[in-house]
Amino acid sequence: MPRFVIMLGALVILWTPHACAQDEDPCNPELDAKTVKLIERGTDKRKYDQEKRRGFLESALDEQEEAISARFELGLL
Repeated sequence: MPRFVIMLGALVILWTPHACAQDEDPCNPELDAKTVKLIERGTDKRKYDQEKRRGFLESALDEQEEAISARFELGLL
């Protein structure tokens, strides 16, 4: 009986991290292709002026609110 309890306890300890692990990374969400394209346009300083870049980044946020990089670039502008 004590052997069974020890084995059961070891099994629970080894299984717990797998059960608690998250599948998605909240700090780096997957973005749509359109959102990625808008962010790329919003960070291209050689091709677009500041107002156009701001518009691209705001459009990226309208498309997908989880676009943290777009928020960061807007903060830099």
